[in-house]
Amino acid sequence: MKKREKSGCNSCNMNIIKKTISIFMSIVCIVCIAQISVIDSNAASREETVYNFLRNDMGMNQAATCAVLANIYHESGFNPTNSYTEKDGAVSYGICQWNKGRRTNLEKYLKDNGYSTDSLTGQLKFMKKELEESYASVLKKIKGVENTSAGAYYGAYLWASQYEVCASKYYSDRTNTAVNKFWKKYGLEDAVSGFSTNTNSYFNVVFVTGVNESNATINGVFG
Repeated sequence: MKKREKSGCNSCNMNIIKKTISIFMSIVCIVCIAQISVIDSNAASREETVYNFLRNDMGMNQAATCAVLANIYHESGFNPTNSYTEKDGAVSYGICQWNKGRRTNLEKYLKDNGYSTDSLTGQLKFMKKELEESYASVLKKIKGVENTSAGAYYGAYLWASQYEVCASKYYSDRTNTAVNKFWKKYGLEDAVSGFSTNTNSYFNVVFVTGVNESNATINGVFG
């Protein structure tokens, strides 16, 4: 009889433990969902901040803005604290993943102008200063792209190759993101007929065959 009572207590204790674990896991899930929602909200807010800066402070059209957004999206996800250790040990930092001398310049600018190193506004203003002073020719090209999906595509290539200076294997992801993600969100109704972002026709002609982009004519869009 005593053994049965003990067995019953053990069973009761196990049920309590199971219920406790179930409640704990439910709380964990709720917290995780809440954290994800906050992260998504913060990312959306930062994206909007970058968009408004490019449009209002830098005077870019929608195509150029989408081109830059695509690159920053791939570089850092709009996170000003994002960092990455390169193969040579150098640490890239910020929304544009500045490294080495450019990172040193970034940190000096932020300190001299009263911004914390993780300030999104400070990093955007440094980016503007860098473009206007050291990358003026790139800025002129970016601001000169046609305000079409093709312009967003080409602008993303210009930014990746001449401002970010990332490896060429990353170009296609950025050009396609500019059109298929950000142009669809922020762009105008496309005025260019026959331009297909799925065929990567411009990418194939310019980057595979080595044709100079200034002389390329794809569906009457470039050249």
